[in-house]
Amino acid sequence: MGKEYLGHAIFKSLNEASEFYRCLSDNVMCFVPKWVKAHPIINYDSYFFGSLANSIVSIKAILELGHITDAKALLRNLFDETIVNLYFMARLKKKDDEFINSITDEGPLIQGLQPEKMFDINVSDWLADNKTKSLKKALRYEDMRDFLKREASIAGVVEYLDSSECKDIREWLNDAVHLNYYKAIPLNDGLLCIDSERKSAVDELKHAFDRISMFHATCVFCLEPVYMMSSDYRDHMECGMPPPEGCQYDVAPFVQAYLDKTVYRAFPDWAEKLVESAAPMRLGMVKRVDCCNNS
Repeated sequence: MGKEYLGHAIFKSLNEASEFYRCLSDNVMCFVPKWVKAHPIINYDSYFFGSLANSIVSIKAILELGHITDAKALLRNLFDETIVNLYFMARLKKKDDEFINSITDEGPLIQGLQPEKMFDINVSDWLADNKTKSLKKALRYEDMRDFLKREASIAGVVEYLDSSECKDIREWLNDAVHLNYYKAIPLNDGLLCIDSERKSAVDELKHAFDRISMFHATCVFCLEPVYMMSSDYRDHMECGMPPPEGCQYDVAPFVQAYLDKTVYRAFPDWAEKLVESAAPMRLGMVKRVDCCNNS
């Protein structure tokens, strides 16, 4: 692999995204998961984000060898990981909303409520490795997509899953998984592949990766705005000091920095929806004059 190939912009995107997910994994570790039967000691989303970071590192390592078809197959798997993650987050947010709606001036309507009904069965079964029929059906892509489309907090963003661009990306990645075309074979050989074919494929791979990662990051923070919280509040509490007033709404610098150079630039509409959904978190406002087009 020559310097031109290894200097492709995709490697920068992969490095930045893997570091972002690594930091996000650390940031959400202390949040207690709700509405599941078995409470993990560490928030399972922390493991999920860590797994995403590792998957991105794997894609980078495979690309460095010139195995582009394998990298496409791994990206297809990464896409599935992000959808499953968002699906479970949306299910638990629905439980949050149901609980909030049950609260009256006298407190929650808990009289006669059965504890088992407070849990989300599918998320609980998934965490316990219970391969039930209900869970298997729920994890079908079409069912997860339809569930996400009903979630109000990501309205205006989740419709991307029905866009022609997203459908084209999925089909293009599926071509690598199922070897639908002969060109997938030479693309997986760093010695045989023609440079022009390799560059075209990597350009498209970068486009697909950027779209998938930006869509996921936007939806994560729309669904769980608290995940972007800076550590200032926790740091003060751990030191026995009173936190500055309102600091629980401060956004972690790594989150704002990543959004600034990705979502804010490529999808200002998504960014504005994120600022709205994440309130009262103090996200930076979108400056449309600084935003480039979706290229």
